[in-house]
Amino acid sequence: MCKKLIEARLDPCIKAVVIRIDSPGGSAVASDTIYREVLRLKEAGKPVIVSMGNVAASGGYYISAPATKIVAQPSTVTGSIGVVFGKFNIAETLRQQGINPCTIAEGKNADAQFPFSDWTPEQERLVNSLVDHIYAGFIRKVKALLSSLALFSHAFPAKRQCAGMSEAQVRKIAKGRVWNGKDALAHGLVDCLGGLQDAIALAKTEAGLPLEVSKLQK
Repeated sequence: MCKKLIEARLDPCIKAVVIRIDSPGGSAVASDTIYREVLRLKEAGKPVIVSMGNVAASGGYYISAPATKIVAQPSTVTGSIGVVFGKFNIAETLRQQGINPCTIAEGKNADAQFPFSDWTPEQERLVNSLVDHIYAGFIRKVKALLSSLALFSHAFPAKRQCAGMSEAQVRKIAKGRVWNGKDALAHGLVDCLGGLQDAIALAKTEAGLPLEVSKLQK
């Protein structure tokens, strides 16, 4: 996806981009990488419109945040602004099968993610610190999105009411909670309700392009 976003940014023939997202999320690193490319595309002066499908939650919302506008369907599941991190401890299961795991690690936390033991108190503290850091970054990105709403047109009054939302207020609508498209609009997490064609029309309007559609056969 990042490759396509870079190509769109560098191609002078592309005036606007519509990103269709249908994802429950995934890796924090992957989400942040895509987020940065979406942001760079928008900063290059090309409107970026996100069209949310069935689900655009957690990492799916993370990569939507820097878009020029976000269009969700009424039944879209979005939000889930939160972070999950964990591991399995399969040591006992292996022992029941006659397999005894043995680990040699250089460094007291080198084996923190090995699935053969629980976290030590120190490892758990480090993991919590990591999760808190990622979550705080997610919150800041959503806050930046909502803070930019004062620049949006009168066509999106629900979002304008959320402009300037404090970090504490953002945290109230975060906490990993999911919202349908209608509620997400009320909370200012999306710009408007509609489908893919609505997003395409919005992209043309933002780019100052004619609304007529021409299809080219390859």
